[in-house]
Amino acid sequence: MIQKLGKIVCDITKQDIIIFSTIQSEGIAKSVTEFINKNQSALKNKKDCKTSFGGRFVGCNAKLLSSKKASAFLFIGSGRFHALMLANSIIDNAIKKHHSFQIQGMPKIYTLSLAGKLNLIDYSKIIKTKKAKYFRFVNSKNIGTIISLKPGQLNMKAALNIKNKINKIKGWKTKKVYTFITDNIEIDKLQDYNINMWVTSACPGLSLDKNNIINTDEFNVFLSLLGH
Repeated sequence: MIQKLGKIVCDITKQDIIIFSTIQSEGIAKSVTEFINKNQSALKNKKDCKTSFGGRFVGCNAKLLSSKKASAFLFIGSGRFHALMLANSIIDNAIKKHHSFQIQGMPKIYTLSLAGKLNLIDYSKIIKTKKAKYFRFVNSKNIGTIISLKPGQLNMKAALNIKNKINKIKGWKTKKVYTFITDNIEIDKLQDYNINMWVTSACPGLSLDKNNIINTDEFNVFLSLLGH
């Protein structure tokens, strides 16, 4: 299996690839990386394939990984969540740098299942959704901040900063910010409240679930587009 996955990885690009995983597939990801780096001569026409293990994706925070430089990223494991979180973070970095949603030149991101199924993450869909969220956020009258009491997700300071930053923006005095504290975030029940946009200070991955939820990183990126 390691040899099969290794050959698939080197078919992606002849340039540098950062492989990452979760704890469940970390051993396999490391073995694939080692196989490629030790068997360059056996991988015909793939001698320029350079891989490194970027590390284990812990929780849903992709900041550390998205700061690394590479031509491509490859997630080995099940599902697309972690790859989407990485793409989301890379896009946020690019928007903040260029002050625009018109961004190019980002590294490709792939997912590779243990069965050998390879998929490419579509940046354009994420950017389109993020742009729509931006305009929804700007035009929201009622904004809700979500604070989770779960260990590892409690970030009271970030939630309070959100309210303070919004209150300081000229022309936004009519916006109302509400704080919701819970130990169990049920996404579907958020629609019961008269809130136009939610900002989660808990798991950043919640922003992938709905078009009316952004995380604190996206919140700060949106403010930067507004000059704040």
